Amino acid sequence: DYLLVGTRDGVLILYSIVMGPDQSTPDIKLVRTLKNFSKKPVMQMAAIESINLLISLTDSTIFLFELKSLTMINQMAKTKGASIFAVDVQENGQNGDRVRLCVAVKKKLQIYQWKDINFVELAPDLSVPDTPRAVMWSKNSLWLGFKRSYYVIKLDSSSDMFELFEIGRSPEPMITTLKNGVVAVQRDDMTVFLNADGKPARSFTITWSDTPANIMYTTPYIMAILSRYLEIRLVDPPTLVQSIEFDKAKLIACDKYCYVASPNCVWRVQPIRLSDQLETLVKAKEFELALNLLNVNSIDVAQKERQTRRITSLLAFDLFAKHYFQRAFKYFAELNFDVRILIGLFPGLMGDEPLINFEYPIEITRLPSTAEQNGLTFLADYLTVARNNFITQKKTGDPDDIEEGKKRDSLLQVIDTTLLKCYIKTGNGVVKSLLRLKDNHCHIDISVKVLKETNSLEELVILYESKGLHERALELLKNESKKSDSALNGFEKIINYLQKLGEQQLKLIFKFSAWVLKESADSGLMIFIDENTPEVESLPRGKVYKHLQNFCPELCIPYLEHIIHIWKEEGSEFHNDLIKLYLQEVENEVSKTHDDMGQNAAIRSSRQRLVKFLKQSNSYTPQSLVTFFPTSRLFEERALLLGRLGRHDQALAIYVHVVKDDKMAEEYCWRHYNSQGSGHSEVYHYFLRMYLSPPDPKGLGIKIDIAKPEPNVKRALEILEKYYDRINTAEALVLLPPTMKVNEIASFLMNVVEDRTSRRRKGLILKSLLYSERLQVQELRMQYRKNYSNISEDKSCRVCGQRIGVSAFARYPNGVVVHYGCCTDLK
Repeated sequence: DYLLVGTRDGVLILYSIVMGPDQSTPDIKLVRTLKNFSKKPVMQMAAIESINLLISLTDSTIFLFELKSLTMINQMAKTKGASIFAVDVQENGQNGDRVRLCVAVKKKLQIYQWKDINFVELAPDLSVPDTPRAVMWSKNSLWLGFKRSYYVIKLDSSSDMFELFEIGRSPEPMITTLKNGVVAVQRDDMTVFLNADGKPARSFTITWSDTPANIMYTTPYIMAILSRYLEIRLVDPPTLVQSIEFDKAKLIACDKYCYVASPNCVWRVQPIRLSDQLETLVKAKEFELALNLLNVNSIDVAQKERQTRRITSLLAFDLFAKHYFQRAFKYFAELNFDVRILIGLFPGLMGDEPLINFEYPIEITRLPSTAEQNGLTFLADYLTVARNNFITQKKTGDPDDIEEGKKRDSLLQVIDTTLLKCYIKTGNGVVKSLLRLKDNHCHIDISVKVLKETNSLEELVILYESKGLHERALELLKNESKKSDSALNGFEKIINYLQKLGEQQLKLIFKFSAWVLKESADSGLMIFIDENTPEVESLPRGKVYKHLQNFCPELCIPYLEHIIHIWKEEGSEFHNDLIKLYLQEVENEVSKTHDDMGQNAAIRSSRQRLVKFLKQSNSYTPQSLVTFFPTSRLFEERALLLGRLGRHDQALAIYVHVVKDDKMAEEYCWRHYNSQGSGHSEVYHYFLRMYLSPPDPKGLGIKIDIAKPEPNVKRALEILEKYYDRINTAEALVLLPPTMKVNEIASFLMNVVEDRTSRRRKGLILKSLLYSERLQVQELRMQYRKNYSNISEDKSCRVCGQRIGVSAFARYPNGVVVHYGCCTDLK
């Protein structure tokens, strides 16, 4: 606690400075005055307490003194002409401190190291471009400031020297060292931070209020003497801490304490207690500066965390009061504030009563409209993050902790309900997305009230749907569908809603679909046949069909057509009912037009649909349908049913002798010949018999007067010649009249002989090919049987040397046998 002052007159003054109990009032005593310390002004001094040494630069020479007695030890004659020096003290454990000295003598640098009781030369003198005006050690490098620029010299084997940049408008070069080898150099009014290689060590610089006359670093501050005052800043972040006015200050020196000197005064500068600084800054609402001070000071970790949280909280609320919402909520997020506290910053957002007891450090008032919208936007972002965190906790938390689960659900309800209000007030388009979430916890009554007040009817429907209140949603859609100015106007919305309900809500679907079917049958049908909604296809089709029968019978045919043709329904009851409906449609048209012959266009169209379906469908039961068809008309339809029953003779009799359409009969035979079922292969035989031995029309089960047909041998011969390969030849010959001459059936017989000959030839060829293939297989089998391995009791594995015995083994193509487990390449 001593201060050494060297004067322009060469006098050395020693002061004792002891702080009082309150650490604010110092006790200053003049201890000693050495008037004959030097004949010339004292230009520079350095005290090294660990080796009891005082270094003085006076009369352009370095003098060494004992620090305690202030008696001279040595005059370093070689340093004559010195202009500046720099000392480097490094702790070296039990071996004592390592002290190095650099003296600038004109354009040379002399490097010394303290050894025993004196400095000895550490390296040869180094030549430099100019006389240095500033010298500073930084680890194993020397930083030099000349009249115009800065240089760095590496004190390794290379002794490399490189230029950094010019000093600019600064009156003198200024260099000071920080921690971890970082060096601060001055250029114009900026302080630049560099590493040992001369590269930027910080992403920022410090810009002073004026061009400094001197700079000095003392943890955690960097100080600069300006024209009228001393400016004190933090280094990281570069924050202005204080400006102290001094009269004509020129020099600053820092060790344990910092001293500022003018031509006739010396001031001691020291920080007040951290706790007092913090409280002063908090009262002045300089929260960010207080946090910076707290970060760069070393205090108890727990205390530091408490103070940081308290001041950050105050900063966040202060920023909120100033409407800096983005920064405010950033700090709220860092502190993980309770969402209920932040919701309370917006009066009336969640009612008049506070959600939680909390004493706010700012006055809570209603924000202006624009500011409120901006604030609510950032509140919504904060609540979204909090919501995601709670949802994650809910999924990963202990399901048996019921109390914690209730608390979490309560908070989620507050969050989701507030989010809904925020989105509505800010006009955010994600209201629907929020309400569609399966796990949304919006309070139903509050949410319904808010949505109704803002006429957000589409969102209200989504809310009802997410909460399972389907009947309320459907009632709303029903009531609004008739209002031309409503967003829910028309049937589309209610139809889409009903389509998504699924089988579990079948009663509701039937209840409201009945109203839609009454208002618009075509629109109502879409409730049950939409192809893009899986829930529609999964509805019980029998119940849906019955519902349509009761409320809109005219939609039964379109519904059955859809489920059969689009959804591939194979239930016989649906196919039977569709045929009955087609038949009923035809009968209705007949009764309207009294056209039994089917010449009317509507009747023809209906019959075409019926005939087409009878041909295509394989799922109806003809035995139960044939009785529904009239016996006096619709003979083609009856023939199709008889064909499905396997009664081909009756079906063909109707085509040939009742409908009198050979083309239809021929098509019928072609359709049934290759189909599965008993008797279908005989269909051409029945076709032939229709012309050679016509049946009695009375046995066809139809009520129509038809004369008994006569045999048509000519047509029978045409059939024989065309379908000779599909008719049993012996049976056909039996059917022919006994009077038939051979030359009349010669063409038929020749076709049969050629066909049989061709089949026999193909059979012989196939037999020869199969025999050849058998010989090849036999030859291959014999080759394989020659290539065998004999596994005897003495046979051993080539890999492990153990007996193979009854173990599984593998054989290589070269005949080597190994254990299966020893085989490394099973391919």
